[in-house]
Amino acid sequence: MMKKLFLAAVVVFMTALCVNTSAEALNKTGYCGDCVMYEYNKSAGEVILYGDGDMPDYTDYGESPFADTDIKRVIVEDGVTSIGDFAFSGCLNLTELTLADTLESIGASAFETCESLENFIFPDSVTVIGVNAFAGCSSLTEVNLPSALTEVSDYCFLYCSSLVNVNIPEGVSVIGVSAFSNCTALKSIALPDSVSLVGESAFNNCKALSCISLGEGVSRIDGQAFGKCSSMTDVVLPDSVKSIGAKCFLNCTSLKRMTFGVGLSAIGSGALDTCSALESISVSKDNLNYSSDEKGVLYNKDKSVLIMYPRNNSITEFDMPDSVVEISASAFIDNKNLVDVSLSENLKTIGKNSFKNAESLSDIEIPDSVENIGAVAFGYCKSLENA
Repeated sequence: MMKKLFLAAVVVFMTALCVNTSAEALNKTGYCGDCVMYEYNKSAGEVILYGDGDMPDYTDYGESPFADTDIKRVIVEDGVTSIGDFAFSGCLNLTELTLADTLESIGASAFETCESLENFIFPDSVTVIGVNAFAGCSSLTEVNLPSALTEVSDYCFLYCSSLVNVNIPEGVSVIGVSAFSNCTALKSIALPDSVSLVGESAFNNCKALSCISLGEGVSRIDGQAFGKCSSMTDVVLPDSVKSIGAKCFLNCTSLKRMTFGVGLSAIGSGALDTCSALESISVSKDNLNYSSDEKGVLYNKDKSVLIMYPRNNSITEFDMPDSVVEISASAFIDNKNLVDVSLSENLKTIGKNSFKNAESLSDIEIPDSVENIGAVAFGYCKSLENA
């Protein structure tokens, strides 16, 4: 009898031990720094952050307690004020994110490459979203940025390839380097008047981007900001824009019409390179640095320098005004329609690659006034008979 009771007691003890061990395996609690704690329910794939204050930063992906976990849901409760750098980076199965109204900052790479993360709501309390914070979140389709935000950080939404709609609130002043680069599904963007700087490659390779509305506060658009935006057909720069960087609209192959406002004073090298559909460039008559003519050709203000003849301008014959003394490098490059050009009688310089690959050009007479002809100025002009 005593033996049977002993065996029964052992069975009960072992069963209880297994239950406790299993519960410990399924549920885990711990600290993220001094102020924030977490509960991790492994079976549900859920992490709850709670406490009062900031979560610490981690220096790389592997340091976070959530690295290599099968997290599907993150809930940040009221009291938590920040999510640390690399906190949930690489959580490939994370789909749901709920953020507290007390949250003020989201760290660098906090949710980088969380490729299953779906749309969520930013609380308006958030003032900082770090570099790379949501880069590679390729399931996001819509982002409504918080009203307290002042800057979209560098690479913030890089490679968010399903992102279609972005709402940028008034108060944001900077769109960072490559902030939305390679968001290949993004169709339109409207920048509020508070934005003054569009950083390098900010919207580079946004292939579906067909409509951009630039606010009246934008003063600088850096290099390749809209490069490879191959769906855009019309761009109007507001009067506030003072400079556009090198290759700013590189390879915008559907761009037909470009309009420059009053304030533009600097155009970077190759700003409209390989815009093969470009038909005309229009410049405000009040601009002090640049001008255009009725044919859509771009000049400096006094028309002493011809800067660019649009690649897809349909005119076959062009009489250059005698005010022109210099043709800029690559000014007529890749034009397919131009057959006959009458050069200025006062022309002194023909820049390198000026007429390169102008494949229909057959007749051009170089005046005696010309002193310099740059390298490959008439290269690959396969129809040229008279020069």
